[in-house]
Amino acid sequence: MKLHRRVAGKIKTVTVQRDVDRWYVCFSVAREAATMPAVFTEIGVDVGLDSFVTLAHGTAIDNPRHLAKGLARLRRAQRRLSRVSGSATGAGKQPCWWPRPTARSATSEPLATTM
Repeated sequence: MKLHRRVAGKIKTVTVQRDVDRWYVCFSVAREAATMPAVFTEIGVDVGLDSFVTLAHGTAIDNPRHLAKGLARLRRAQRRLSRVSGSATGAGKQPCWWPRPTARSATSEPLATTM
């Protein structure tokens, strides 16, 4: 098991989830609350149509458009798959160039939750 960071506190619940070909474990812990230092600066963030985000000091961040890029890749893969002969050896198998399900796919769902 690979820990993202050390578990600090008493473990209260554990959630085990399988996503595509990986397993994830999420711990819920009880521990003392840490006080944060006081900050007296103000920020502004504008979410708009022309740019994804415009920060208070004027920096504009473009929209990454992950959906459009993913759909274009899927369209190319589907066109390539449609050219595969149905009688070819291994035609029913998933080709090696077909996009694999990712951690953010809509088909992923938790398997078990332990309280």
